[in-house]
Amino acid sequence: MDTSTATAYSDIQDSANTKLPIMELNQIHQVYFSDAGEVEAIRDVNLSIQPGEFVGIVGQSGCGKSTLLSIISGLITPTSGQVVIKGNPVNGTSSQTGYMLQHDTLFEWRTILDNVMLGPEIQGLDKKKARKRANDLLDRYGLAAFKDKFPQELSGGMRQRAALARTMCTQPEILLLDEPFSALDYQTRLAMSDEIGIILKKEGCTVIMVTHDISEAISMSDRIVVLSARPGRIQSEHQILFPSAGGASLSPMASRDTPEFGQYFQTIWKELDFHVSGSK
Repeated sequence: MDTSTATAYSDIQDSANTKLPIMELNQIHQVYFSDAGEVEAIRDVNLSIQPGEFVGIVGQSGCGKSTLLSIISGLITPTSGQVVIKGNPVNGTSSQTGYMLQHDTLFEWRTILDNVMLGPEIQGLDKKKARKRANDLLDRYGLAAFKDKFPQELSGGMRQRAALARTMCTQPEILLLDEPFSALDYQTRLAMSDEIGIILKKEGCTVIMVTHDISEAISMSDRIVVLSARPGRIQSEHQILFPSAGGASLSPMASRDTPEFGQYFQTIWKELDFHVSGSK
């Protein structure tokens, strides 16, 4: 990170005593080229995300959701447009961003603790401090008793919590989740979205989650962005609020019992159904 730019960003944040976006997507456009021709995946996506915000991105298959995460993470350079994090343009991967994939990708030959330590090892961070953080995370995520076990000895849900601990061990400011529960059975998926949703709220991390599951997005997110059919464009945004809770903070599972939940679901479902119909 450019130190002067980061300092200027911090100074503006402090002096104005306001929340500047932690991330901005400016006119993101992505085209893939192949022998068969070109495919426009994303068109003119503009989005601002606030510190600590949990943003869910939904859309039908092939609309560019995962591509957008790869661009945000710096794994892909967009055809045009720019991603800016805390005032700095994204040029390649950064320790500011953690990326949790659909499958846990734990190394079967490493213990759970050693798996969680992988990120700090790769980044060359202080091993003693990293080990302490890894142990703290495993304790908070209910895995302290399993730190010396191997991945094959854990259930699917426990493996997913271990994968989250591994991602969070490098202390990213922004966490990217790509269909994080899709490999789990339905019952475990519900339990994990509830557990991990609660964990991430406590962490205070900025989160961007891609999912096909509308209910999952509503229960976990502060805001939902609906992408159109390919090329993916922002069709709508929905601020997720539950006035019926009387200002109480709800867990993802509890939010499903509110009257607002069904209303959000119907609205977003109709938007997605419209895109499917319109793309035929």
